[in-house]
Amino acid sequence: MRRQRLARRYALAELPEHTAGRVVGIAQALGDTLIAPITGRACVYYEVYEMRVANRNKRRAEARVLHERRGVPFLLLDGEVRAIVDPCHAEFVVDVDADTASGTFDVPSRAVLLARHRQPSAHYKTRRYEEAVIAVGETIAVFGTAVLELDPEAAPSGYRDELPRRIRLSGSQRLPLLISDNPSR
Repeated sequence: MRRQRLARRYALAELPEHTAGRVVGIAQALGDTLIAPITGRACVYYEVYEMRVANRNKRRAEARVLHERRGVPFLLLDGEVRAIVDPCHAEFVVDVDADTASGTFDVPSRAVLLARHRQPSAHYKTRRYEEAVIAVGETIAVFGTAVLELDPEAAPSGYRDELPRRIRLSGSQRLPLLISDNPSR
């Protein structure tokens, strides 16, 4: 996050190719979206934790039982300019949007989440859930390197014109993208 905070901020249209920079824009669906397991919201990334709560020796203790995170490629819109964001090699710093105990929000997607992790779907009073989401339409910040690639969806405007290009923000294991839902950080 320190690298992102200290990085130069660019408008998406002005981010030079192969130059690390910070851009801010609105997350939009590129294809399929995800459904957040606790709140049931459409999103492009979610991270959910399940904690088991126990009171021992008059102290409250929590143990993380389940942790799941998922993301799909999405668009980042900055005015009229858009870029594809590939979350394959990305680190996310996302604020917790929902904090609930068992039985508070009984949504089918939570039962699916528990079944995926072979957890019983019965309601336990001693379980707490936290969910962090990048929702469709949310303003986010992305720190990374832009690469221009041929746009297979656009046609050239003339016979000898250069083929249209689009911006892709993607990371690698060595230099992952940093994505945050708090652009002012």
